[in-house]
Amino acid sequence: MPDDVTRREFVHGVAASAAGISFLSYNKQTTEPGESEDTKVEADVLVKEGDPVDVLVIGGGTAGAVAAIQAARLGLRTCLVEQNSLLGGTITVGGVAFPGLFHAWGEQIIAGIGWDLVCKTVELDDGSLPDFEPDPDRHWHNQVLVNPYLYALLAEEACREAGVSICYYEFPGAVNETQDGWDVEIFGPGARRHVRCSQLIDCTGGADVVGMMGLPRLRA
Repeated sequence: MPDDVTRREFVHGVAASAAGISFLSYNKQTTEPGESEDTKVEADVLVKEGDPVDVLVIGGGTAGAVAAIQAARLGLRTCLVEQNSLLGGTITVGGVAFPGLFHAWGEQIIAGIGWDLVCKTVELDDGSLPDFEPDPDRHWHNQVLVNPYLYALLAEEACREAGVSICYYEFPGAVNETQDGWDVEIFGPGARRHVRCSQLIDCTGGADVVGMMGLPRLRA
């Protein structure tokens, strides 16, 4: 990065560009002569076909991104699978760019990685946080307006810094229990592979993986 370009200016430029284009997948397909009809996909942090990981997170919304970041920060080999082209879920792809609620009854009740991402997004976007001191008449007064494209970039940056392998444009097709964890069949455009994991975290929002495992799901 040129010395005269600050991180703030760089991120602003990328976020502005992202408003008009889709984020690119970091996966790269590799095929060799004589391979099976299943296309092997190698993620940017080298989670290959059949490679085991400690933690596999399905769903790259805020819950999934935070879970993956925390697991990787604890030193666990972590893979995050997201069917869309960017992280953030409801905040970004869903278009609800005003997360909450971090404060209630005049005090902060939620902090951690998610709160840090929101604060960094607001700061880099030259925005401002609501006044959390008074107890508002309406709970939505405490929601924070964020730039969704900048939020997605910062969420991915946090994942990369923690060592999370992100697999965009991919989703689970089947889940099978093994002696030491789970074998998850992952599909993507022209791709199909297996990822073995010790811990499996379902952050799809609809408990899709739970349903594939034949476990009961509660419906609101």
